[in-house]
Amino acid sequence: MWFPVSCSTKDNSNASKESNPEKQPKIVLSLCDDLGFVDRASYEHPHIQTSHLDHVAANDLKLTLFYSAVPVCSPSRVGLITGRSPNRAGVYDWIPPALKKKPDYRNLVHMQAREVTIPTLLKQADYQSCAVKKWHCNSKFNTTPQPDHFGFDHWFATQNNTTPCHGNPVNFIRNGTEMGPLEGYSCQLIEMITKLVLSNYQGLMDDTHVWNQNKLTI
Repeated sequence: MWFPVSCSTKDNSNASKESNPEKQPKIVLSLCDDLGFVDRASYEHPHIQTSHLDHVAANDLKLTLFYSAVPVCSPSRVGLITGRSPNRAGVYDWIPPALKKKPDYRNLVHMQAREVTIPTLLKQADYQSCAVKKWHCNSKFNTTPQPDHFGFDHWFATQNNTTPCHGNPVNFIRNGTEMGPLEGYSCQLIEMITKLVLSNYQGLMDDTHVWNQNKLTI
């Protein structure tokens, strides 16, 4: 499961004089559930091949002493984008979908609306942010505070896993709109939406060339 964040500086004449689009880096943040510390070739795994990640590790920065806030998906996401203990941000465990009321009220769990996130702070430096794939920071997806509330200018996501499976998913939501049945595998859909974001962010805000009869087009 991936939770990437793609950021690029705005083409904004009113942007702060201190910001320089040519000097500000693009940021891609990926979070993979259930990935062990050595589950990449660059960390000496004998069988798993991760050539793209290995290239990053060899040419940029490789961390050898870095920890997730929690070894569980939902709170690890909240801890990463807020920099706070997930418990203090309102998420203490894996979040089930809010299908029915639960005695422990886990059907109401969500990242608190007051939380300040990395995308919120990046906005102050004239960045635009996009979240794609698994959100999983709330139980009532698309009703309680969603990615746009936390600083993301665009989002294309699911509450947890894609359903009924990763092929031809039916539960993606884009900027608050349910997309319905989509053709292709979730990884392909995410790759296409990410390419659109990176290549033409301003154009992405216009739906006409992004979706064609519920199909992603580039």
